[in-house]
Amino acid sequence: SHMEEYDPRGTVKAAMKKHPKLNENVAIYTIHGPFFFGAMNVFDRKINEHINIRKKIVVLRNGHVTFIDSTGVARLNSFLEERKKANSIVILTGLRPQVKKVLFNNKDFNKNMNKEHIFESLEETLMYIENNLLPKEETKAEQKQQ
Repeated sequence: SHMEEYDPRGTVKAAMKKHPKLNENVAIYTIHGPFFFGAMNVFDRKINEHINIRKKIVVLRNGHVTFIDSTGVARLNSFLEERKKANSIVILTGLRPQVKKVLFNNKDFNKNMNKEHIFESLEETLMYIENNLLPKEETKAEQKQQ
C-alpha cells in the first residue's frame, strides 16, 4: 500500500504533516505479507501505479513481510537497480530477522543496498532522512548575508 492509502490519523500521515519537506521528497510503501513469487504481480502493479511520482526517496516498510523467496529477492534487487538509475534512494524499514538473513545472504542485494539505509522503525527512518538526505533550510541570518 502507498502512503495515500494510510489512515489520516496514523503515524505516517502525522509525521509527514509535521515535516513538509518529507512530503515533497519521500514516497512510503508498506508491503503486507510474504514477498514471494505469488505476490510479484501485486507489487509490480502498485509500484507502477506510483512510479511517476519521481520522489527522491522511496521507503519500503517491511514489518509485515514474514517471508521472502528467491523471486522476491530478485524483484527487490531489480527495483533497487531501477531506483538507482532514477537517482532515487531506497530505504528499508522493519525487516524481520528471517527476511534480513535471506537478503544479507544475497550478493546482489549486498551490492545494491546501502546498509546505512536499513532501519528498524519508520520514525527512525524519517529522522535520518530529515537530518541527512534533505537540503538544510537556511537560517534568516544566512539569508540576509546573501
